[in-house]
Parts: sequence; structure tokens; C-alpha cells
Amino acid sequence: MTKENRSVIDNPHLRDNSSKLIFGDNILCAQFLRDYADMDLLRNIRPEDIEDVSERYVPLHSTERESDAVKKVDISRYLSIPENENSLQLPLYIVSLIEHKTKVEYNVSMQILRYMVHIWEDYEKEMNAQNPKVSGRKDFRYPPVLPLVYYEGKAKWTGF
Repeated sequence: MTKENRSVIDNPHLRDNSSKLIFGDNILCAQFLRDYADMDLLRNIRPEDIEDVSERYVPLHSTERESDAVKKVDISRYLSIPENENSLQLPLYIVSLIEHKTKVEYNVSMQILRYMVHIWEDYEKEMNAQNPKVSGRKDFRYPPVLPLVYYEGKAKWTGF
């Protein structure tokens, strides 16, 4: 057992452990996105398409959100987009924000919105570092963010 696995197993919240196991493993995460997200775009996602970027975002929001995950999912190989010589060639990906809940929380929409805004601000900063003032261009686009609430509670989810 590695030190990393020990921190997962030592978590006193058993359901957080299951969430960490699923979303901490790219094979299981790919299976989840393919089978449960019910989106054609994600039907062929493979483990190598997924990069965990949670460390970049989750600690900024709360230490209580250890089970949340932010995944950068490369979907470019599954899209057929005609190349336009005038378009800005930016990476195309979905950031899959996985918010784990074991009870209904009515402020989850605001939690997710905070994550999304932070992801977009970080993306803009990263793109401007690579190409100064690129975010001021008409053809600049922010990546789509796919928020997922992974709910394992007993009561029916009524949080939205």
C-alpha cells in the first residue's frame, strides 16, 4: 500500500473513499464518464484522455472537499472540426468537475459556479502567458466545463 493509497483509506468518511477510488483512477473515471454521464461526446473516452488537475483547484475552495475532483478530459480526437486558418488554435478539452455529495445540499449550484469561474480564470491566465493578450481576441474561447454531482445519499436528490 502506497502512502497515497493510505490517505484514501484512512479517510473516516467511507463514501468519500469510494468517490476518491473511482475518480482517482483514470480507468474507473473513464468508465464512469462513458457509462453514466450519458453523453455521446464521452462514449469513447479512454483513461489516457484524462488528466487529474484537482490539486490545481480543489485546495482553493475548502479542505473539507477532499473528495471533489477536477479532470481535464481531452475530447479533440472525438470531434471533427474543420480547420479555419483564421481561428485561434487553442487546446480543446472538457474540464469535468466532480462534486461528491452524500446528502442534499442546496448551495451546490454556487459551489460548482465558483469552481467553474476559477477554472476559466486559470485557463485565461495560462493562455495569456503563452500568447499575451490572447483572451482579448474576438475568437478566444473558454473551454466547456461539464459539472457532475456524484450523489450517494439515501434521500432523493433535490439540490437543483
